[in-house]
Amino acid sequence: MKSKRLLFAMEDIKDEFIESAAPKEKKKAPKTVAKICALAACVAVIVTAGVIYRQNTKLPPVSLPDIFDGGMSMEAYFAYSADELVINNPWSEADSPKKLPVYKNTVYVPSGDDIPQTDLSRLEDVLLDYAERLGIKADRSQIKKEETQIYIETDTIKITLNSWLRLNAYISGKNVLPSGYTLDCYAGFEELSKTAEYLKEKYASYLNMKNPTADISMGDYDVYGKRSFSLSFYDADSDIEKSIENYNFNRVSFSMYEDGVLHISQSVASREAVGNYPINSLNKATELLEQGEYVTSVNVDFPGVQAVKKAELVYYVSSAAEYFVPYYRFYVEIEHDGDIGDALPGMKSYGTYYVPAIKDKYIVE
Repeated sequence: MKSKRLLFAMEDIKDEFIESAAPKEKKKAPKTVAKICALAACVAVIVTAGVIYRQNTKLPPVSLPDIFDGGMSMEAYFAYSADELVINNPWSEADSPKKLPVYKNTVYVPSGDDIPQTDLSRLEDVLLDYAERLGIKADRSQIKKEETQIYIETDTIKITLNSWLRLNAYISGKNVLPSGYTLDCYAGFEELSKTAEYLKEKYASYLNMKNPTADISMGDYDVYGKRSFSLSFYDADSDIEKSIENYNFNRVSFSMYEDGVLHISQSVASREAVGNYPINSLNKATELLEQGEYVTSVNVDFPGVQAVKKAELVYYVSSAAEYFVPYYRFYVEIEHDGDIGDALPGMKSYGTYYVPAIKDKYIVE
């Protein structure tokens, strides 16, 4: 599908994120950005010298990933009102845990590197498991490798797993999606809700969830003024911490290419809990945001708390991160970039700014 939507590098916070503005030079936010961008150098020290424990705490400090390394385009959303931006995050300020786990990435692969031979067997097991969920009976001899991915392929299905731990299934053939259902890029909320019910039943074995819950989200506009949603599933749970975990780490996204190929995508990040870390409240995170303690891809200085329209708590999940750490993501009304305001009168831009959720004393400096 020729998507006008840019995919954010945070692999599965949301798979299908971002209607962004034109690429911009990365903004260097004060204080925290400089601190976080220097953390890559700190990692080597941690690995060679061992984990350093801070005095009076049993929780080891963790290094934060450089979220916006690589010069990605600005993460921003167009909408006439922030109310149009649909966020189905199970987290809420009213039901927010006091602590959340930080995870160690047990299959750490620096971005762009090939799959380490030591991890290949483990990744093959994952690929075979998901292939079986799609009805493919295969063994290791049928797994092929090309560049940074391994894959299994039949006449109508190709399922791949790359070194960034992104699992992709491509399903072709007649009636992949029967008449009456749609995954069109510009399908409305109600249309996608109907399709979600079909997919939940059709791919129940693949989802392998106790309570598969459709997440039809965002509803932002592109530069042509067309609104679009994304569709994914996560396993909702009565335990809010478990729901937060599933929402961030175990979500499965569906989309359709223009040639009629169904695309199923998800992260299969392998993780191990380091510990439950005290997290800041949303109010505290807002204070830090106002103090400039944030990271962002938006090429606009934070305009002030009056411009904050929405907030949620998410994990940064990437094979390039040694730790998976929760962040508060703030949606902030910013000045338009380019001529969007002239082309679409009344349209507003909402950029995202990230503040680490765990308390500062647990972050490696």
